[in-house]
Amino acid sequence: MREAIEAEKRIKGKSRKWKEELISSFNPEWKFLNKEIVGEWPPKKVLEDPYFQQYMKKDN
Repeated sequence: MREAIEAEKRIKGKSRKWKEELISSFNPEWKFLNKEIVGEWPPKKVLEDPYFQQYMKKDN
């Protein structure tokens, strides 16, 4: 966990251009990867979450 936080801090200080180049280096087509990573999008777990459902009611 500590490594992830330190990596986030290093990235946070970089320019937008640097971040875009980083993304392009492993995802040159800028594909939406959520479904590939999670298996479904949006995740069923999120849709069934009572807090998420309450949040969605506020917007309507």
